[in-house]
Amino acid sequence: MTRIMGVTKARVSFTEVVNEADNHGEPIYLTNFNEPRAVLIGYKAWEALAERLEDLEDALTFHVRRGEPSRPIEEFLVELEREEENDKAPLPATASAIS
Repeated sequence: MTRIMGVTKARVSFTEVVNEADNHGEPIYLTNFNEPRAVLIGYKAWEALAERLEDLEDALTFHVRRGEPSRPIEEFLVELEREEENDKAPLPATASAIS
């Protein structure tokens, strides 16, 4: 669920807001006069994003050094999401062995 909060409200209960972002793993979008100003995420979520970014940078460096043609990052991310969805999909039922 997307959480949006004004900076004034966040300021009043900052510790609780930080704990919420950290415990739920979902970002909290902070606004000022209904304009987006910042995004607050928990430390674990930040670490996961930073690690994923580093992995993507490493993969790009590897392919560039090998002389392989590059492709748009959007295309790569779509493929990566499909692979992750396939990893989460339940395995198809298999035919039972005939004795």
